Amino acid sequence: MRINNVSSSTSKQSIVSLSVILSIFVIGFIVLCCFFTPMQLFQMILGIEDWYDKFWIVFMVFVVPVLLLWALIAEIKHRNKMMKFLNQGFKLKYVDFLQGRIDFCFIDPKYNFTCGYEDIESLDMNLETVLRTHKGQTFILLQEVELKFKVLNGKTFSISNTPLQPVKFLYKLIDYTRGIQNFSYQFTGAGVNDDLKERIDDYRKKGCRQILSTVQENSYKFMSLMFFAISLVFIFMFWDIINEIIVKGDFGIIFVFLPSLVLIIITAVLDAFLIADKVNDRKFGINRKSKELIGKIPCELIVAVQLITIIVLGFIICKPLIFSINDNKILNANSEFKELWVNPPSEYNNLRKDEIYSLRKAYVKDSLFDTDDYEPNERVFGQIQDYKPWWGSQKCRPLNYSGDYHESIEGESKQSIQINNPNALVGLSSPYIPWDVEENADFCNSEYSRFIPKALKYSKKDNLIVAEYEVSKEFPNIYVNISGKGYRYPIQLSGLNALDFGYKYIYAFDTKNIDMTYSDNITQTPGMFRDYIHVGGSCGYEGGCNNISPMQNDKMISVKALPAEINLKLWKKQPHDKYSKADMYYRIIFKEQ
Repeated sequence: MRINNVSSSTSKQSIVSLSVILSIFVIGFIVLCCFFTPMQLFQMILGIEDWYDKFWIVFMVFVVPVLLLWALIAEIKHRNKMMKFLNQGFKLKYVDFLQGRIDFCFIDPKYNFTCGYEDIESLDMNLETVLRTHKGQTFILLQEVELKFKVLNGKTFSISNTPLQPVKFLYKLIDYTRGIQNFSYQFTGAGVNDDLKERIDDYRKKGCRQILSTVQENSYKFMSLMFFAISLVFIFMFWDIINEIIVKGDFGIIFVFLPSLVLIIITAVLDAFLIADKVNDRKFGINRKSKELIGKIPCELIVAVQLITIIVLGFIICKPLIFSINDNKILNANSEFKELWVNPPSEYNNLRKDEIYSLRKAYVKDSLFDTDDYEPNERVFGQIQDYKPWWGSQKCRPLNYSGDYHESIEGESKQSIQINNPNALVGLSSPYIPWDVEENADFCNSEYSRFIPKALKYSKKDNLIVAEYEVSKEFPNIYVNISGKGYRYPIQLSGLNALDFGYKYIYAFDTKNIDMTYSDNITQTPGMFRDYIHVGGSCGYEGGCNNISPMQNDKMISVKALPAEINLKLWKKQPHDKYSKADMYYRIIFKEQ
């Protein structure tokens, strides 16, 4: 090991530090030049209107590198000047510690000599320290190491060095000086550096090359806990976004998770040092005692808690990915579909309940859900009353209407669209009536506003029913006034058929160009169908009409652009959570006419 006679004034530390910082600026500028020419960069800076921002950009891009270059050149000149002064007279140039001998090399080579370690009468190591203050805290740092040799002939020599890696330097020096009879060390200047003293004593007494001293170990513990806590804060801040990324596979915005990932990696590196240090301590029987609270917390406990937390969080975050595999398979289903018949609506006015039941049984017999013992669900259809009118095909009412509302019951019955089409497990109903006919003429006078499926198809392999609807290209722009606020026209998902066949629960696991009218909805958590038919007064006709009820805000959707799509999961029993595999999948597609 060669030790050059280098004082703090002739050390390369400042030169190396300035070179590294300047290199970062140069590399950054080169990277920018890969995307922009210098002229483009200059024009971009000139285009900044805020003078405050422009000043700091110019200062960082141009002034700081020039100042760094000037400081680097000045530091090199200063070092060369001090080296010339140092190289004058009878002084050691360097000392070379070799296997079995030491070479003393002077400025003037004629004074060079070699001796064995046993020929060194004593070696005194002086560790000169200085005080440094940072953010109100004072630190004792090593500035220079001075070695004073005394050989058997009584001659004394000294050499100074400012090592770039103090700990590595001291460990090597102790290795080579074990053959010297009298070796001692002391701290001068600002005082004792506890970190270095602990390392030197442990290595000299037990041969333990500490990876971390007690002070460093406490700092690593604190940083590990701090970085881990910050990473958790990032995760919980962007929990919804991260969950959406995982569920939808939209890894284009994975940068949201990067800060947490980087911090967790840093934490893992710190933990690796802590564990390696603890293994090393146990190997050499080092027992550390710290007065600080952080020092009393075992490294193993810190790492174990972090590991368990990461495993739990990993399971929670990846749960959608793990349990949504089947859902994603449904979204990409391309198996052969069987075309299902779409039955036209019919008029139910003044029919008896048993006649409605007979019609229902006939349609179910030709459906996917035919069974020998089928009977209409009493909860859904049991409140139908005999000889009552039904809501008809009227879609809108005049703003200032006066009359007996006979128009409300004319034509084909609205609910017949679902009753006559049992394969359409989730139907579409109109919970709100546009009052201004002229303003909503496109909707009021259209055929599509009846929401009769244009096509139904079924995949047995994927257990999926697809219902396609055609609407006007203007439909996404139709608004209705609800309590003084304009909403894109709401469509309520109706579960008359689903409930009739036992599918009570619904969850929307994927949407495209679909808005939910209210914030508390079935895209958040599974909901329950509450549909049934009873006699109500919403039609305005005297005595009321058989109609669907109640209003279900959590199942109201609107189409914001075409094409649009909503994918639903249906269960017969309450699912454990929204990731549970569905008993039936149902897709609704809106296309342009």
